[in-house]
Amino acid sequence: MPEPIPAADLAYIAAVVDTMANLRICKSSKSPLPEVQVNNGNLALLDHLGRLTGVEPMRLEREYSRHLCSQHCDGPHKHVHATYGRWHLTGARATVLLHNVRPYLRLRTADAGELLEVGLAAGWKSHAIEGMLTLGWTLPPFKSQARARADQLWKDVS
Repeated sequence: MPEPIPAADLAYIAAVVDTMANLRICKSSKSPLPEVQVNNGNLALLDHLGRLTGVEPMRLEREYSRHLCSQHCDGPHKHVHATYGRWHLTGARATVLLHNVRPYLRLRTADAGELLEVGLAAGWKSHAIEGMLTLGWTLPPFKSQARARADQLWKDVS
């Protein structure tokens, strides 16, 4: 049986969700799904989130020119090369994460609650739930049919 996610990690993720995350409802699929996304230049933070959730962050690069003074200067611009990343959960994974970190949230409790309702009403893929279970996440109260499937998955993983 996997060790549960430590409370310190849940509180840390809650702080990230409170301060940096984009929380929204993804409407690109047949049914609306919760979405949690963090875009940040701190790649160590994103890698940590990836290890805790089993979802590897995407690394991105961007180049642009930054003018030091656009009103008065004719001088050269500063060339900037930025490396940053995006960590992104949708659907069942986002629902499981929000369920677990919600007690630690301070600023986005209502937003997380709205997304949880959407996630609990949606269907889910067993491999997403199985992955979260093997990492030690606690499952939310999915719909009864989904709950039975999740309980069976938990027995298979243990």
